[in-house]
Amino acid sequence: FFFPIALKIKLGLYLLAYLTVGFSVLKEAILNIKKGEIFDENFLMSLATVGAIAIGEYPEAVMVMLLYQIGEKLQDRAVEKSKNSISSLIAQKPTTASVLVDNKVVIKKPEEVPVNSEIVVKTGEKVPLDGVIIEGEGTIDTSFLTGESILISTEKNKEILSGTVLLNGFLKIKTTKLFSDSTTSKILEL
Repeated sequence: FFFPIALKIKLGLYLLAYLTVGFSVLKEAILNIKKGEIFDENFLMSLATVGAIAIGEYPEAVMVMLLYQIGEKLQDRAVEKSKNSISSLIAQKPTTASVLVDNKVVIKKPEEVPVNSEIVVKTGEKVPLDGVIIEGEGTIDTSFLTGESILISTEKNKEILSGTVLLNGFLKIKTTKLFSDSTTSKILEL
């Protein structure tokens, strides 16, 4: 009432901006208080910004709420990207293993292959189980495990991890772990 018109307009614009940016946070804080969940991030942001308004720091209240909202959007985007990455990992899980049984190749699920079995991996196939190479050589792509497309040469007596892709060559591998204990399984579990 005692403020000049220009100050009232300025105050009104700051409050309008504050409510536009922070309405969802204020609403969520009130709903959570009704549920008995008082000290969450919405309540703390509301408390901080209402405190800033109470001491006359209107630009700071708007800026804090705006930065918080931007941070929330970035976090949501990062979570969505993580979910997509996890879905991609699950899609890359090896689904079959070529097991040598009496010198014949039998296709089995990796979960059905016992330790000390001999499996074969051909060019372009994923290594389904952790093991040691007992025959053959080739180049493997480790991008499933490391996220980087690092090419590694393999040869007899080298350890090989599940989830890698044989880019060229042929490998006969003696399994050293069950699928549930394999590198691929541990990554998917995490």
